[in-house]
Amino acid sequence: MRTAPLTLSLMVLGVVCSHAQTVNGPGDDVLCSSYTPVVLQSAASLRATQILKQPQPFPSPTAITGKPYSARRVSQELKVSVDGTRLCSAPSIAVDYRDSAGTMRLESNFFFAGPDGKPAPATVRILDPAAEIEYDLDMVNQLAWRFHPLKPVIPPDGASLASAPNPAITSKKESLGTHSFQGVTVDGTRTTTTLNGFTLTNETWVWPYVNGAVLNKSVSPVGGRADVWLNISAAEPDPSLFRVPDGWKIVDGQPTQPTASGWSGRRTANGFQYTSTIVPRQYSDYVVHEVPYSAEQTFESSSNLQVPRSPVYKEPVVKLYRDSSGRTRIDRRQTALEGDTEPAPVFPRIDDPVDDVEIILDPVHHVAHRFPLPRPDTNPPSPLVPPVNRPQSTESTSDLGEQVMEGLKVSGTLQTFRTPAGANNNDRELVETTESWYSPQLRVIVLGKTNTVTQNSVIRLTHISTEEPDISLFEIPAGYTVVDEKGPVTIIVTQP
Repeated sequence: MRTAPLTLSLMVLGVVCSHAQTVNGPGDDVLCSSYTPVVLQSAASLRATQILKQPQPFPSPTAITGKPYSARRVSQELKVSVDGTRLCSAPSIAVDYRDSAGTMRLESNFFFAGPDGKPAPATVRILDPAAEIEYDLDMVNQLAWRFHPLKPVIPPDGASLASAPNPAITSKKESLGTHSFQGVTVDGTRTTTTLNGFTLTNETWVWPYVNGAVLNKSVSPVGGRADVWLNISAAEPDPSLFRVPDGWKIVDGQPTQPTASGWSGRRTANGFQYTSTIVPRQYSDYVVHEVPYSAEQTFESSSNLQVPRSPVYKEPVVKLYRDSSGRTRIDRRQTALEGDTEPAPVFPRIDDPVDDVEIILDPVHHVAHRFPLPRPDTNPPSPLVPPVNRPQSTESTSDLGEQVMEGLKVSGTLQTFRTPAGANNNDRELVETTESWYSPQLRVIVLGKTNTVTQNSVIRLTHISTEEPDISLFEIPAGYTVVDEKGPVTIIVTQP
């Protein structure tokens, strides 16, 4: 069957690239070109500032044999705010290789200046699923970390179920036929999704040889995204790409554990599964004595991008407690999964500087996970919400005076951040602000507002009480099993 040639032409909000333009080596403008170029770092500067530490290995992939290929993957995003400000991100580059035996080489983080002065990968991974070996090459220090990664674990609950259909969402899928792109045959589909007047169009072109998309374009009123494979080849890559270079030092890496706390959720055959990972912290919060209080904290945000009738996002209410001894408790409920009619689980965290322990309560399994309390932060609580950090921005501060909120006297501060056009992927000057209302009595921010080019957010304390909280809030409930932990902990809760 004859296939029509597919020209790379990304038309997103008036931006057209009839062909990808090379930028300083392997980068490509596949969506827009008004971004701030990445400043390449030399090997010497990276060695001087780099903290040498073991990387995180990948789960061992399934070996795919007999289908070698190589390609350069380019991803780029464009965001458009309600006032027309355009934020064009610098292209993200990755280069992939796979040989006939299924061994892969993945190159990424092209911010390192190679010997020829062009962008070179600071990170290279060699994955040999047949031998179950991974090499992570430190290109700056000419060091190879060797791992024997574990195979991915299939959750015991079985395959996830699709979310319940949302009648407010309409979706249309159409075939775009078979074409030739970058010298390979691809099959295309276009999906148009509409919700509350907001239309998202996604175009995907799949190369059956790798069973993956080599071109993906999404367009919406808020901007667009393009993920493109370039320089595609099905030829056998050079075998030397899958070996550690001669003369490099090889270090055997140790099994790793999660490095950050977080949670995830999914709908399974047995119900709604919530997974919470707790990683011991390096520092605990600054200890405030003799200032007890309790409050509810709310957070909400709305988009400043061109989204018709953009809904306000609200996080679950967080309950905060602090006693006169400096103990604190945070009850943060996870966000409920769509379709779950039961409240999502809460795993209270207690910081007890009196007994030097941190406690995570699991009310579902009646377990108290107890950790040594890390050393406290020596910096007092800031009276300002976190600033808008953008390169080359200038900051000005103004005093908003005093007000009374929730029965407390608070002091207001307005910070304004101005970023000149072109300094941070922006096509015009950015003016962004933060507003903070701080209670010197409680040493907390009662109200904080942030207004950036992409979103507005508000965090506030309500139902504030300066009475001493019940001491039982900072104790392990009766009947709980106490487990003294030495490393990360994962809690899984499934609700029918």
